[in-house]
This record gives sequence, structure tokens and C-alpha cells, in this order.
Amino acid sequence: MLTPCPLYPPMAWGKLNLAGVTAMVRAFPIARMATPPSASRPFRHPQVRWLLGGGLIAAFGTAFVLELLRIAARLPLTPEDPLFIPITYLALFGGSSLALVACYRRQGIALKPLFGPLPSAAMGRWAVWLTVTGFVFSVGAFQFTYGLLAWVAPEYVNAILNQTLFLGTLETPWPGLYNGLMVLVLLVAAPVLEELLFRGALIHRWGCRWQGGAAVVISSVLFGILHANWLGLGMLGLVLALLYLQTRSLWLVIGVHGLNNAMAVGIDRLMNGLALETAPTLAAFQQGWWFGLVLMAIALPVLIPFIRRTWPLTAQPLPYFANQMGHRP
Repeated sequence: MLTPCPLYPPMAWGKLNLAGVTAMVRAFPIARMATPPSASRPFRHPQVRWLLGGGLIAAFGTAFVLELLRIAARLPLTPEDPLFIPITYLALFGGSSLALVACYRRQGIALKPLFGPLPSAAMGRWAVWLTVTGFVFSVGAFQFTYGLLAWVAPEYVNAILNQTLFLGTLETPWPGLYNGLMVLVLLVAAPVLEELLFRGALIHRWGCRWQGGAAVVISSVLFGILHANWLGLGMLGLVLALLYLQTRSLWLVIGVHGLNNAMAVGIDRLMNGLALETAPTLAAFQQGWWFGLVLMAIALPVLIPFIRRTWPLTAQPLPYFANQMGHRP
């Protein structure tokens, strides 16, 4: 069976006897071209654990430096200050991404075919509609899963509901810096770094090791697990992965991710702008789990046909190789 990770796309071999050709080539080894290991087994490195290790080293190193500055009274922060959250995120995902790019450079893997072409206007319009639909599903999945979880772990769900993306002077002495870093993380860093890692790296790494379908599913599940809304963000990860296979443009997927985060920021600002007496209570959230099912039911008629239509692409050459060969989406 042809692998979905070839250096060249599957060809119509017709009645060509591949076994005979292989025997002929082996009989004349001097005529064979030496292939560098990086070309014969692309995306063999870095392994996922090394990526994670690089990110953790960067995160712990950043935390260690910040703690030294705090002890030396050069940084007026407490260890519990929320400002450490965006800084740690940038160090973790930024460190993993730098390790990834460095490893790709050593292997001769170019970033241009990995990111692919800039999206067309038609692609952009369809992606916006898909993003809005996926966001509706994500909100519904959060309402459904956490509405049911609230009956089992009400304190945990109540803590999640009381979280906010942006803080004031009561929560941190550096609200301007914290909120600025959160905007940077949500609208720039997270779309770029997470798409480079989850869609750019993991899909090619696992697609070459196993197959495209397994890479799409596993990377999407992992993407959902690493976010609080595991069902909604798992679906988003699946849509982003298939959209990347369809358009072969990581730029488009980054834009979709950023738009999704921008809508989440808008919802957060809207909820925090409501009066306290109109804010949803835990009891109302528990009773409203069914509304999440309604939202998911609204979104699925758009998402399911898209998944069914694009799933066969998981058996085709991965975006990096298709872009290398100049194939148009």
C-alpha cells in the first residue's frame, strides 16, 4: 500500500512490475542515487517528547529567572501573580516552536512548503463561515459537558465560570501588562505557535509514521484535552486539521484559530459587561445543559458534511509534500 507520506504523490502504475524493477535496481547498485537520511525519512525528528521537553525547559528556565528577580527585589511580583500565566505560556510554546524550527533546519526541512500558500478570498470566506459554525459547536459543547459536570463537581465548575481572560487591579498589580500579554497570547501567539505544533508538526510527524487519518484524529484529541473545553476544542482541532489538508495553507488555519479566539474574547467581554445580578449562576448553568445540545445540533449539519467531504484527503500526500511538488489545492 502506498503511504500518504511520499516524496512523490501516488502514481497510476498501470501494469508496471514493481518487484521486477526493484530486482533490477538491486542488481545494479552503482546506478542508485544515495538519498540523505533526512530525505528518505522526513519528519522523523523531532519526536514529540523532545518537543515537550524543550518547551518545559524553556518554561522552567523562565520561571527560575523570574523567581531570582523576585527574590532579588528586582521584580515586585508574588509567585501567585497571574502575570506568570501568559509568560509561562509564551515560554512553553515558544520554546517548543524554537526547538522544532531548529530541528527542521538541521534536517533540511523548509518552512515555506509547511506553511503553504496564502489563502484566496474564496477560501477565506468559506473558512470564516466554518469558524463561526465551529465556535457555535464549541460553546454548545462547553455548556453541555460542564452543565452535566456541575452536578458532580460544582465547586470546580463554579471556579471555571468565575474565570475571566482579563484582570483588574484587584487581581494583579500589573493589569495593563497582564491584559496586553493576554491579547498577544490569544490573538497572535496561540494561533501561530499552536498551529505550527499541532497541525504543522504533529500531523506530518504522525502522518509519516502511521497514516494521515490517525495523525488527524490523535492530534485533534490531544488539542482538545489540552484545553478546558475538550469536546468543543477537539472538534475545532479536527476541523483545523482537515482544513489544512484541504487548502494546504497553514496561514489560513492560523487565521481561523485567531478568529475563533477573537470571538471567545468578545464573549468574555460581553459576559463581564453584564450586571452581576444578571450573570449566570451555577444553578442556572446546571439546568441549561440541554441548551448546549441545541447549539451543537445547529452546528453539526455544517460540520459533518465538511468532515465527510474532506476525510478522503487523509489518504493523500501531506501538505508539505504536495506544496513541494507545486500541486494546487
